[in-house]
Amino acid sequence: IVDFGLSTFTPRMLILDSDAKVLNAARKVASSNGIEAITALGIKNAFELLGSNSYNILLCGRLRTTSKGLAFLNDVKLHYKDIIHVYSYDSEARRMLSEEELTLCINDSLRQVRENIPT
Repeated sequence: IVDFGLSTFTPRMLILDSDAKVLNAARKVASSNGIEAITALGIKNAFELLGSNSYNILLCGRLRTTSKGLAFLNDVKLHYKDIIHVYSYDSEARRMLSEEELTLCINDSLRQVRENIPT
């Protein structure tokens, strides 16, 4: 549960990556920041989850470098209006993101959600 001044709610984040280690690390960081985090291993799994749940934040890696990734991001923006913030990170050289980098991504996403929640 995250306190947004006059109201509290639990933001829901979908984390998409092709690396299970990155997914697990991001889920842990998100959970420690009061976010309900669901992970998707690949675009197909992400579409399945998007169809069955509502999310406020989408955190995804390296999608902008592939045509399937760009198509996915365009579909999300068109069809999933509940997602307030899409944060795409670039895990260069396929290294795992540090906890600090993940926390920065998540805090930026929470800020975006906070700015878009009606009071």
